[in-house]
Parts: sequence; structure tokens; C-alpha cells
Amino acid sequence: AVKEGAQVQKGQELIKLESDDYVIQVKQAESGIQASQAKLADVKDGARAQEIAALESILQASAAAMEQAKTALDTTEKTNDRMKALFEAGAISQAEWDNANLQLENAKAAYQQAKSQWEENQAKLSLTKEGATANTIKAMQAELTRLQASKDLAENALQNTSIVSPI
Repeated sequence: AVKEGAQVQKGQELIKLESDDYVIQVKQAESGIQASQAKLADVKDGARAQEIAALESILQASAAAMEQAKTALDTTEKTNDRMKALFEAGAISQAEWDNANLQLENAKAAYQQAKSQWEENQAKLSLTKEGATANTIKAMQAELTRLQASKDLAENALQNTSIVSPI
């Protein structure tokens, strides 16, 4: 601080205001920029080989489960056809026929569920391999620009805590 009446030179600091909050704001903005840059780099790099391998393994397991459910459905359909003939011939009761139909419906539902899971896993793998969309990358770049502007604003506010002599 300069005493009243003292001679000063151009650019000499006359007064320094409290700046702790502004220093923290600059540090926060810098941290946000670093985090955003890291996220953007990850998105641009795409999925790691390990992620793709894990999804491929899941897809193979779901394909095996779907195949198993299809085999069970085929077997249940054949059994149901035989049970229908037996029911029409009066060889089995209504309850046995109803049970056979219930087993067929359960097998159909299990197959549909396994097929849906396989399709979902296939879509996940495809999206992972394709990586981020251009819009996602643009949005992340815009966020990085916004964070840089926040940092610039915080640095400007910090600079304004020091009042210097204009002459």
C-alpha cells in the first residue's frame, strides 16, 4: 500500500484487495479445464480393446443362451404337438394339456427374452466400436470453451484486486 502524498511510478501497485476467493476460482477453473480435456481425449480415443473384448464375450454368452433357449423351444413345441394328439385321443387330461401349453408359452417367452438380450448386447458392442458421435465431441469441445471463458473471467477478477497507478 502507498501512503497518501507519496510519489508513485506508472504501474506501481497502489492498493491490493482481498484476492483469496479469486485465486480459488482460478484454480477451480483450471481443474475443470483439465478434467474436460481428459474426458474429451477419452471420447476421441474411443473404447479400449479390453472394453470391446469384454462386450464381445458378453455377446457370445448371450448368443449361446439364445441358442439354448431356441433348442428348448423347439423341443417344447414337438412335445406340445405330441401332447395335443394325446389330448385329442383322450389319452391325457385337460390339466396335462394345459400344463403342456403353459410350458410352450414359457419356452417362447424365454427364447424372446434371450433374443432381446442378445440384440441389446449386439447394439452395445456396435455403439462401443463406433465411438462418440460428432455432436458429442462438439458438445464436449463447447464445454471446454465455456470452462476456458470461466477461467479468463476468474483471472480478470483476480487481476482487478490489484489497483496500479496509471501515471
